Amino acid sequence: MTFAMPSASETFDNTQWTWLGVRALSKMEGRYSDAGTHGLRPHAMHRWLCGTFGIHMSPRLRRHASMTACVYNLRMWAIVDDEGMTDKSVASRVRCRMRSDCIVTSGRRLTGIRRDPGSHGCALSGEICVSLLPRCAARSSRDTMVLKAAIEPKPVLGFLKPMVVKNDVSYSHVTLMLVLSKMATATKLLLTDLMSGVNHVPSNYVRPISDRPNLRDVQISDASSIPLIDLKDLHGHNHSNIIEQIGLACQTDGFFQVKNHGVPEEMIKDMSSIAREFFKLPESERLKMYSDDPSKTTRLSTSFNVRTEKLSNWRDFLRLHCYPLEDYVQEWPNNPPSFREQVGEYCTSVRGLVLRLLGAISESLGLEKNYIVEAIGKQGQHMALNYYPPCPEPELTYGLPGHTDCNLITILLQDEVPGLQVLRNGKWVAVNPIPNTFIVNIGDMMQVISNDKYKSVLHRAVVNCNSERISIPTFYCPSPDAVIAPAKDLISHDQPAMYRNFTYAEYFEKFWNRGLATECCLDLFKPN
Repeated sequence: MTFAMPSASETFDNTQWTWLGVRALSKMEGRYSDAGTHGLRPHAMHRWLCGTFGIHMSPRLRRHASMTACVYNLRMWAIVDDEGMTDKSVASRVRCRMRSDCIVTSGRRLTGIRRDPGSHGCALSGEICVSLLPRCAARSSRDTMVLKAAIEPKPVLGFLKPMVVKNDVSYSHVTLMLVLSKMATATKLLLTDLMSGVNHVPSNYVRPISDRPNLRDVQISDASSIPLIDLKDLHGHNHSNIIEQIGLACQTDGFFQVKNHGVPEEMIKDMSSIAREFFKLPESERLKMYSDDPSKTTRLSTSFNVRTEKLSNWRDFLRLHCYPLEDYVQEWPNNPPSFREQVGEYCTSVRGLVLRLLGAISESLGLEKNYIVEAIGKQGQHMALNYYPPCPEPELTYGLPGHTDCNLITILLQDEVPGLQVLRNGKWVAVNPIPNTFIVNIGDMMQVISNDKYKSVLHRAVVNCNSERISIPTFYCPSPDAVIAPAKDLISHDQPAMYRNFTYAEYFEKFWNRGLATECCLDLFKPN
């Protein structure tokens, strides 16, 4: 039997996986020995590990088939051990402590995978331990086959795809342990890599019955539900009328749409196209951006906060900080090749729109035009490229559940596929896309500054079974050390301050650790 080592460009892509160590134990005639020419060659293994990833093993380890390497950032263990199991026992012995079910194959598709707090064959926490039967007929417990266990991404619910190599030689007992670290999806798989071939929503995405979206009981938006405001004369003869429209929309809806906003139509099309291109890139390319660390200023992730949430959301996203642009643009993806240029131009143009709107909102509150901009300090700007794949059972889950935005104001670009819904008068309203318009919504910080005159409104993203959806919100935020408080001119004896003073950093920490919830985080900042 020969064991061909994969090249870095083959199964274990250097940008996607890191082969951190391989341990092969071969028990022949009651003793451990080198598998020699019939199995894994320790010296060849060492040369491959060293040449590809710079991992060194001591000469003593190289003299044995028991081989280990320094393991950093250990995320996943896979144990392949086929000690005479039948097909039925294969399925029943798979234990998965990850937060999503998985499908495991060994020349055939196995089902019956079940999640269990325990794990077979390994006491580590957070691991995947898998026992598999080779493709050949079941042998006795003393006859097993060596498997080439290749863990690779699959566009199904699965991490593990052990692949049988030439199986003309058997050993009395061989356990092949691969210790790998995936530079992304150890705790979560991206939906873009899960969705293909999925007929049911995985259990960790399924909402309780009381918390599921009632997709039939939704009102369709029209001019009377979500206002559409023409900004063409914002600085012209119709200025006061537009200011009044904006103020009324902020007060009654918390949401409005704008047209003639100053962002070129071609730029909007380019932004939508580049976002779609990014999510169509090979997984190895996308995963260069992956991180579950919310402090990262550029990161690809999934759901909302995979570190704390109990239920997942049907969404992948790329989050980018984009102001000051020169501080962050070099962190952004450089694939697609025009990504940085096109997204940078879009961010700059949208920032101009935000500043115009903040001036108008200040005026609508009866404040000086620059009041809000000056009150929030050195403003931050970041954006998300949200990708919502088709969902086989959209009535069971959310793209994002009902929530408010923690920032000051959000400018949303959505494609032609509906998905945004806003809570209005106790009824969910679907905001159907209108070409070349933006959706504007008031965030929690604006509600505080307005002393509750303007409302940060619950909204959610639902999914569908037919079409992927892309939305691109731009979030405008106060400086972390900015003191947020109701505007003094909006406080009176009849209308006292509804919130205590706090910094945006304090609020953001509470919001993020709390996760998305229907109860507004602002309730925690009411005066005692």
